Amino acid sequence: MTLLWLSEIFPYPPNSGLKVWMMNLLRPLSQWHDITLITASEEGEPPESVEYMKQFCCDVRVVVCRPEDARPDSVRDGVAGGHVPHAVRQFAFPALYEAIRAARAGRRFDAMVIETVKLAQYLPNGFEGVSVLNEHDVEALRYRSTIAGKRGLRSKVWCYQEYRRWRRYEAAAVARFDVCVALAERDGAILKRWAPTANIHYVPIPVDTAESAPFLNAPKEENLISFTGALNYYPNVDAVLYFCREVFPLIRQKVPDVKLHIIGRQPPPEVMDLCADRSVSLLPNVPDVKPHLARSVVSVAPVRLGGGTKVKIQTAMALGLPVVTTPHGIEGLQAQNGREVLVGRNAREFAAHVVRLLQDPALRQSISAAALRCIQTHYAMDVVSRQMHNLLTAALEEKRRHVSTLAR
Repeated sequence: MTLLWLSEIFPYPPNSGLKVWMMNLLRPLSQWHDITLITASEEGEPPESVEYMKQFCCDVRVVVCRPEDARPDSVRDGVAGGHVPHAVRQFAFPALYEAIRAARAGRRFDAMVIETVKLAQYLPNGFEGVSVLNEHDVEALRYRSTIAGKRGLRSKVWCYQEYRRWRRYEAAAVARFDVCVALAERDGAILKRWAPTANIHYVPIPVDTAESAPFLNAPKEENLISFTGALNYYPNVDAVLYFCREVFPLIRQKVPDVKLHIIGRQPPPEVMDLCADRSVSLLPNVPDVKPHLARSVVSVAPVRLGGGTKVKIQTAMALGLPVVTTPHGIEGLQAQNGREVLVGRNAREFAAHVVRLLQDPALRQSISAAALRCIQTHYAMDVVSRQMHNLLTAALEEKRRHVSTLAR
């Protein structure tokens, strides 16, 4: 098959959930399909990064899209009857529309795969192949979950209005595509409820177990726990602030020399301020979290907000680290509390789990081994990429049958 793959960011290096998803799909899918990759980039991409992606894509086109170049009025309002969220309008770039037009002028594509609902506006009307939308997060829920954290009535009202716009927009957008891929089962169920006619499938984020293997037996730093996640994403900021303010002090009561590493890109001031505590260290913008995370004894994911993917938890599990998370964090993962992960329902229970793991090597080994088996069984790159390949192939066959029936 020939695939036209559109993304709002360049997938290399894979230092975020969206990039990990793309890299761990594009590499194996390139064995079966010819892929043309089009991505937006505010400042362009280094030539070496573009050349790296050409190993897997027959054509790589990077389109410079600066905020001042956006044309909000050019959004196709028909996608959602005029209810277009602010973020969608601010990502309407004429240059990106033109890049898609130029790519399609040169060849016929069997499928167009669009990453994130923000880019649903770029699906050409009457596209001849299979249209696929990869839903990384239910944006409406993300906005709804951030209302409580906003200060001032005006901010709260604006956030609520965006939630309502996203709710309408997402329901209309997923129904417009031939296939919608949800990266979390919970998200898929919500989208199906909002858009009953949509063709929604669950495909998890694939994990490159070969990349994690060298770190499985890395030396550990005694009583070191780590949090990892993009710190320009509010649910991750909420998680680390909650942990440091409510959970970490309880752990220190039992393990006084415990240390915390916060690993994440673009930390805001309130996260940087946490380092005033000498037990807390910040490792911002590292090119690869794995060597830093692998030094830990325990990984924590105290997420309370947001939805979508759980890359931080999958990454730790693939490194053979025991993970303590929340009921929200385990949603959609093929992992059970007490076997592959430990789940803390409140600050005291969360802290108790971390302390148990720090003090009980046998428990750490049991949880780690089960977690690694879970990743290898359900999330390994070859398993998930085959699932995506089969989904694309079946969708194309179905569309061709449908077109053939209409032509009779």
